[in-house]
This record gives sequence, C-alpha cells and structure tokens, in this order.
Amino acid sequence: MVIASRNPERIASAVDELGEYCQDGAEVVGMRVNIRDRDSVSKMVSNTLEKFGQIDGLVNNGGGQFHSRAEDISQKGFHAVVETNLYGTWNCMFECFEQYMKENGGNIGEFRSLRVSRRKKKFEQQ
Repeated sequence: MVIASRNPERIASAVDELGEYCQDGAEVVGMRVNIRDRDSVSKMVSNTLEKFGQIDGLVNNGGGQFHSRAEDISQKGFHAVVETNLYGTWNCMFECFEQYMKENGGNIGEFRSLRVSRRKKKFEQQ
C-alpha cells in the first residue's frame, strides 16, 4: 500500500499506524506528492509500479476546502480548492489509468466530505 501526501508528518503517521495491520509480507510505503502537479503524480505512480509492480486500486481522498461561507472565499482560495479537488483527482486517475490500468484493469474509489450550512440571516425581498 502506498500512502501519499504533501505533508511528511502525515505520511509518517499514516505509515506507522497502518503498518501495524500488515501481515504476510504486506507493507505500507509513504511517498510525497502534490496532486495538483501532474509530473509529481506521474512520478508517484511510476515509483509505485517500480516498488510493487502493479496497482490494484486507487483511493482518492485528497482534497481541500475552506470552512467558510462561499462569499468569504477569495478567488485564490477558490482556485486552490478546484485545483486540488478537481485537477488533483483527475491527475491521479489519469496517471494510474495511463501507466497501468488501461492494460491491466483496476479499481478507483473516491471519498469526499460535504459540509452544508445554512445562512442564519434571511434575504429580504425587494
């Protein structure tokens, strides 16, 4: 299993925690990746294939959001969310497909969270 993130501390923590469950020669490997950057994702996928020889599945759960009202999100913040949640997801799926799954098959799973809040103040009709 490969655990990938931009944050080395999160990688190390996840590898340690999940490594406790490994049996029969299974292992957890951590890799740094910026999912917004196609080259970074491509390198992660090729390194995974070099290490394990195959990709049985991809679980996309990397994402970003700002816990605030939409009206409070800056243009830069909105672009960061879209680049991570949309392009990052696409980059991971595309590279796994191109480098391995097109010829060999595999599974892709997506995990996202959604937070909906209601505005307390009602809009006045004019």
